[in-house]
Amino acid sequence: MTKKPKIINLSGNRLEYNFYTQGMKKLVVLPDYCPGKGLIPTGSVAIFGNEHVINPGFIGPDIGCGMMLTKFVSPINMDLRELADRIYQELRIKKTNLGSLGGGNHFLNLYRPTSSDSTDFQDKDLFVLIHTGSRLEGKRVFEAGYRGDEYFKAHNNAIDFSRKNRKELTHLVERLSGAKLEIVLDSVHNQVSRENNQVVYRKGAVRINPGELAIIPSTYLGTAVLVRALPQIADIEYSMSHGTGRKLSRSESKEFNFEPENLNGEVYLPSKKNSNSPSEHTLCYRNLEEIFPLIKPYVSEVAQFKPLVSIS
Repeated sequence: MTKKPKIINLSGNRLEYNFYTQGMKKLVVLPDYCPGKGLIPTGSVAIFGNEHVINPGFIGPDIGCGMMLTKFVSPINMDLRELADRIYQELRIKKTNLGSLGGGNHFLNLYRPTSSDSTDFQDKDLFVLIHTGSRLEGKRVFEAGYRGDEYFKAHNNAIDFSRKNRKELTHLVERLSGAKLEIVLDSVHNQVSRENNQVVYRKGAVRINPGELAIIPSTYLGTAVLVRALPQIADIEYSMSHGTGRKLSRSESKEFNFEPENLNGEVYLPSKKNSNSPSEHTLCYRNLEEIFPLIKPYVSEVAQFKPLVSIS
């Protein structure tokens, strides 16, 4: 008889047990839980023994997807709408590979803090958050049919590529703005690692040690919260949500006729295409108020951010 894994469910939802559990020792389900089509749900951490053969089906093609938060350390001498238009036009030209953003819920946002007890995050400061991954490189690795150590090596190369991709996008913003950015954090939320003689998959989950920072956006048009891990983060395998999670899957969202986003001029979109996109509508996602009570035992809030510009 196959032994069932230990499950820690922080999602507040009933789990759909259509994921892979053979040989699994532990599963941590975070508040951004979404069943999806992979071997484990998005917003989860799956622990296997060291004998487990690493399988690309757990992470999928978006290897190395993550978030890079940066802060302008010199003033911008141009209107933010003009900067956003310039960024958008360049990203339209570079649709794939290094220095590209991608589709779905990937985005590049300009934020200002709305609340913080830290002098590092003041309301006059301007931040850029980039959400993207390894692009075609991750897809190539996923489709190559690798398994075990061969896949792990190619996967790690795709992780490196994803970090270079986000860094390239920061260079793009610096060049077009004429201002310098400093990196606050760069976190990966789609990866597999070997830790303490175990194989650990994190899909839609950030690895974070006590005292380290992570950022959790709601939607590409919504607020984001910066958190710092508490010692209790060890209880959930040093992992944290990468977002607030979907209420409706992309397929379910197509059945609804959402009203266009009422932006009221608060968030500037160089392209309006996603403001009417059913699959990425804000009503498809949970909000921060819904998930924060579920993660409060493991993190403390550092700052909240409001988007001024969104490129997606």
